[in-house]
Formats: sequence, structure tokens, C-alpha cells
Amino acid sequence: MRWHRLAREEVRDATRTRTLLVTVAIFALVGGAQGYLSTTTGDPETLRAALPLVVLSAMTLLVPIVALGLSYEGIAGPRTSGSLQFLLGLPYSRRDYFLGTYVGRAALVATGVVSGFVALALGAAVRGVFVSPTKTLLAAVLGATLGVVFVAVGVSISASVRSTAAAGTLAFGAFLLFFFFWSSLPGLLAYVANGFAQPETLPGWTPYVRSLNPVSSFQVLVDAFVAGPDFGGGGFIGTGVESVGLAVAVLLGWLTLVPLAAYRRFSAGDL
Repeated sequence: MRWHRLAREEVRDATRTRTLLVTVAIFALVGGAQGYLSTTTGDPETLRAALPLVVLSAMTLLVPIVALGLSYEGIAGPRTSGSLQFLLGLPYSRRDYFLGTYVGRAALVATGVVSGFVALALGAAVRGVFVSPTKTLLAAVLGATLGVVFVAVGVSISASVRSTAAAGTLAFGAFLLFFFFWSSLPGLLAYVANGFAQPETLPGWTPYVRSLNPVSSFQVLVDAFVAGPDFGGGGFIGTGVESVGLAVAVLLGWLTLVPLAAYRRFSAGDL
């Protein structure tokens, strides 16, 4: 397996084209601005613990947008241009290319997210506020995890279609689904399961359907490890079942099972 060479090449390409620089700059601007501007007022002790949550909440929408934008062309682009056929003529397999693209682009997004929290700590320190290192580390890990999940979605979409136009459309649709339409999915499934009639009460399984949304699972972990009882929920679109174990399992499923299914389709299809 030579996927690690292709992953390094992904990072080199991003560095050469300044994609990595732009990604880091976007997240650093968000984190640094929050760290500097949010410390003009308020109790420093409260801000130490609150600022990582503030930045993480601000990134909940930004991270998926950047991750999908950096990943949706990863395989569909070379496939459309024909360069993928050339690459696979070298001693690389389709598995190498899929894994290299996935890992390389995940590294780009994770680096950008982490830089945002480094900028937060520096921006707050300029104002004399030193953010909680534990909260900041947890927030950075959760933010990076959310980004890698959406890279998994983007690369999986890219490997499953034959054109960048189709990949872009599906990536945009996935973003809308997770952030704006998933909350209606449990009610729709209950309506269908009830013979296309509105049930008097929603079945007990509907909260679990909501929990399958990776953003909902991410919010459960944010509430458990970053927000805490002092700050309440950090929810953006509402959560499902408040179970840390289920949330971790759902995110692991999106990180592994979805790319695996996409790879099987990619490996069996024509170029």
C-alpha cells in the first residue's frame, strides 16, 4: 500500500497552491478575532472556559462548508480530467488513491481547525485572558473530528460519481440535508411507517433517527465535554438521544462505513 505517499502529495499540492494557507487563514481569522474581540468585556475567569465553546459554535457551520469544499473534487476531478487513469497506470491501486485522498484532505481540514484554536489562545492572551487549555484542546479535537467526518462524506460522494458537477451538487445537497432537513426526517419516516397518515405521537425510535445526523452527534459531545452544565447546550440544530456512547458510534460510522461503501463502488466501477 502506497496511500501515505499520495496523502503527502495531497498536502504538498495544497501547500504549493496555497490552499493550505487560505484554509489556515480562514480558521485563524475566526479564532483570533473571537479571542481578541470577545475579551473586551466580561469576567476573565468566565471567558477562560467560555471562549473555546464560542469559537467551536462559530465553526459548527464553517467546518463542514470548508471540508466539503476541499474534498468533493478529490476523486471526481481527476476522473473527469483523465489524470486518474494515468495515475493508476503507475504502481498505485484504487485503494491507495482513495485512502491517500481521504487522509490528505482530512489532514488539511484538521490543520485549519487546530490553527483556529491556536489563534484563539493567542488573541485572548494579547488581552490578558488565558483560555482553559483543557477546554481548548477538547474543542479543537471535536472541531477537527467534525471536519474529518465531512471530508469522509465529500470524498465518498466524489468516489461515487463520474463528474465534478454531480459531486458538487450532491455535496451541497448533503450540507442542506444535515443542517436544514434532517430534523424533518424522523417525522417523515413515521408518516410513511403509519401508512402515509400522521401518527398521533411519534414512535420511540424517531430520536435515534435524529441522532444519526453527524452534526447532532457532534453536538452531544460538545455539550458533554466542552459546554458543560455552566453554559448549557451548544446546540445549533438540536440533538437526538443524549448518549455519548451513541454519538461516538455514529461519528465512527460516518468516518469508516460511509467511505468503505463508497470505496467498494469506486473499486468496482469503470473509470
